[in-house]
Amino acid sequence: HVTLGRATMCAWIKQAAELPILLFKAMKEDAMKVHCIATDATGVLVQAEGKCHRGHFFVLIADRDHILYFYERYHNGDAVEKLLGNYKGHIVADAHIIYDHLYGESEGRIECACWAHTRRYFFDAIASERDLAMHAIHLIGKLFEVEREIKGLPPDEKLRIRQEKSKPVTEEFFKWRDEKWPDAVEHSPIYKGLQYAGNQQTALLQFLKDGRIPIHNNDSERALRQQVIGRKNWLFLGSEDGGEWNCVFTSLIASARLHGIEPWSYLRDIFILLPDWPRSRILELSPKFWKQTLENSDARQRLSANPFYRVTAVSSEIH
Repeated sequence: HVTLGRATMCAWIKQAAELPILLFKAMKEDAMKVHCIATDATGVLVQAEGKCHRGHFFVLIADRDHILYFYERYHNGDAVEKLLGNYKGHIVADAHIIYDHLYGESEGRIECACWAHTRRYFFDAIASERDLAMHAIHLIGKLFEVEREIKGLPPDEKLRIRQEKSKPVTEEFFKWRDEKWPDAVEHSPIYKGLQYAGNQQTALLQFLKDGRIPIHNNDSERALRQQVIGRKNWLFLGSEDGGEWNCVFTSLIASARLHGIEPWSYLRDIFILLPDWPRSRILELSPKFWKQTLENSDARQRLSANPFYRVTAVSSEIH
């Protein structure tokens, strides 16, 4: 039995992150080239002198390429500017004010809103305005039925079916919304739902223009559960640096799962390859390109020549 001090373990984690952070940065740079990014954030406590302060984990899902986590001290416009300031494309996010400055044709970024988030407002209104709320939920449900039908289809085919089946539903929804809005009691739950839908109408309809745009931001919320579950176990981050190290490894693990790669073996292999891998080709070690990289005889030879790889590969086969 060996007892390791917290400072020793933190130092090991810091050292372990030094090489993977280069891969993480390459993945972030590659993510800025995709057509659509989905993002969300959640709070986390950070240990500090006197008492914990609050920090935030952001997640960026870059199409089907990468899932990336970032730690930021504040949940504000500066934080999202740091994460997305160089990006040009479609952004799927909630309607929080911190994202507003990103959008506009001159910036090259287009706001895409979430129909699942819209639906939640009407769920909140069931207790006070059941008939109105259920009508909205019913119409939004039709949109999700279409999405289940077209799951896995090419973007062009998705767009064709959305135009045929989803567009009439959205037209009915917003016509109904405009009819009910004048009579809604200010600040009531149904008022908030109708107000949100009206304010976000243009962003909510973006999915009808491009088959690559999702109609909801549920994937980001699911991805953040990885941090939420961790937060329940370790309660708080030990430091700001710890938040950044956390994000390097959780990004690699989540991206590996996204591409159907077993995370433990993947991390083992990149730790073997990273020290001597050409920096100009570091993106080849990302989960996005990993299966292709393993077909490379160079990568195979480097792994096979490593004693740790041979021992752990045999061990994993036995178990």
